Amino acid sequence: ELPDLSIDDSLLLGMNKNSEIYKNSKSYISQAQDFIDNLRFRESTLVLQGCAIVKYQLEFFEKGIDFLKPLTRAQVADFLGIHESTVSRISSKKNSKYIQTDWGVLPLNYFFSSGVLNSQNEAVSSTVIKTKIQEYIEQSPENALSDSKLEKILKAEGINISRRTIAKYRKQAGIENSYHR
Repeated sequence: ELPDLSIDDSLLLGMNKNSEIYKNSKSYISQAQDFIDNLRFRESTLVLQGCAIVKYQLEFFEKGIDFLKPLTRAQVADFLGIHESTVSRISSKKNSKYIQTDWGVLPLNYFFSSGVLNSQNEAVSSTVIKTKIQEYIEQSPENALSDSKLEKILKAEGINISRRTIAKYRKQAGIENSYHR
């Protein structure tokens, strides 16, 4: 939380309002107040973005990682009535802020992901799919599951995903193909 910031302009009391020192001091005080206002706006935007993420990802916070939903920065920006670039600046990998959850401390960008539709026509986050791919590979003997086998397993779970998308997600998760594992 931002500490209570204020400007003490009592130095200006009793000064000649036509003096150069008074005019410069008044200008610096105005700039300092603008700086404080910008800090407060940044803090409120950060808090509001956190609230929007919790609203969109409520099932994740209540039930766990398997319930993460696809979410875009544009959706959060529209919800908050701010520009998408403001959301991106706060949640970029470089400048990311963090949210403490029951599943660990996670960067804000963790909550933004694309997704695919399952058999019930519900969106499933790519982050959830990457986690499932990694779990299946780790559980298989000698990590031998190919992308085609992973495709069949995920389709059996109701996740409609192509082998090429599995390969893309596997690479993004830093997992080699079955031949190199």
